[in-house]
Amino acid sequence: MNRKKCILLLDTNEFLGKAAEDYCSTLFDVKCVTRSQRNLKEFPQEVFNTIHNNKIDYVFNFLSAVKVPIEVINSAKKYAINFHPAPPDYPGVGCASYALYDNAKEYGVTAHIMEETYDSGEILSVIRFPISEGDYCDTLFDRALVYTLMLFYDILYKLAIKGEIKSCGEEWLRRPSTRKEFEDWMIILPTDPEEEVQRKIRATRHSRFPGPYVKIFGEYLALPPRKN
Repeated sequence: MNRKKCILLLDTNEFLGKAAEDYCSTLFDVKCVTRSQRNLKEFPQEVFNTIHNNKIDYVFNFLSAVKVPIEVINSAKKYAINFHPAPPDYPGVGCASYALYDNAKEYGVTAHIMEETYDSGEILSVIRFPISEGDYCDTLFDRALVYTLMLFYDILYKLAIKGEIKSCGEEWLRRPSTRKEFEDWMIILPTDPEEEVQRKIRATRHSRFPGPYVKIFGEYLALPPRKN
């Protein structure tokens, strides 16, 4: 079997990363795997070395937050695909929080063609699932990560069997939110209505990170992480 060559970009989640790499390696000739910290500033050099020395069929970005250079995206002879842990309603950063704030009834995950702009390429597939009344941003996002792995399995299997995949017809519903926009949005002002404050606390309070933030007299005070 002449397996197609690919590059796999991962974050540092050990369980999900290993599951994705193990499955990918059963279907494709994986020429390079990277595991990047979320705050990584420089794109891994080993990827550039790989595309300069190999003809790559696919680039798969599974949960890595590092910005993929256009040179790497264009190196894929067939597809460069990103797996986004949110539905097309919420491109960019802070997706689970925005969905909770909007009192959305369902959430989801998206596979799409990569372009130079985050979360803007042609959408290939979406999986949706219900949001529960007891969800916070961490519980919803953690569940989305598992669904993203399921979507990863599905897309890679179809590519390995057919070599091609078509758009599912869905479209992004807004422009991608940025990290700065999300951090600014997490701020609660003393003048905010109670209903607004409660919605934002539910949407942004996390079990592992501080937030949201209260701004008083120019100072920012963070709510402590919520207890599980």
